[in-house]
Amino acid sequence: MRLVSSLCAFALSMTVAAGSAFAESTTIAYPTADDPSFMIKAPGDWEFEAAEEEGDYFSLTGPTGATLYFRTVEASEDGLQDAIKETIDYVNDNYSKVDVDDPTEETLNGMEGFSAVGTGEDEAGDQYVFAFGWYILDDEELVEIWYEAAADDEGAKDAAKIIKSISKP
Repeated sequence: MRLVSSLCAFALSMTVAAGSAFAESTTIAYPTADDPSFMIKAPGDWEFEAAEEEGDYFSLTGPTGATLYFRTVEASEDGLQDAIKETIDYVNDNYSKVDVDDPTEETLNGMEGFSAVGTGEDEAGDQYVFAFGWYILDDEELVEIWYEAAADDEGAKDAAKIIKSISKP
């Protein structure tokens, strides 16, 4: 029960922290600036790693090590099930003592979807927090968002601001 309370507090802190804008930011369009499916704003001190091709993740890593991953997936039952399976496989391959809350339905900047938060332990025994969500962009695409950081990482507030900045073109 204590873990559930901690995860709820984490999720609440991500929501509350999202209110203010970045002093210096960059807009990232995915998959391309000419034909974006979605856009986000990222602080200038977060490192951007581009996706190799459409459907691959691009990532943002903050100065504290907190990392966000974004991509689009097919807006179909199979597309969503495949994306969720990949997430479950990744979590199970990289963490032990995994505990994930039940997903919650929500709206993110007008996009219906759902998300879940969880914790796990890496090979070194360090505690990690992760969150993932899928939101409807249109009839053909969903945006998938992943957050991963050490449990004591201070980057959660900036990560929440980035997530809350997502928009459709």
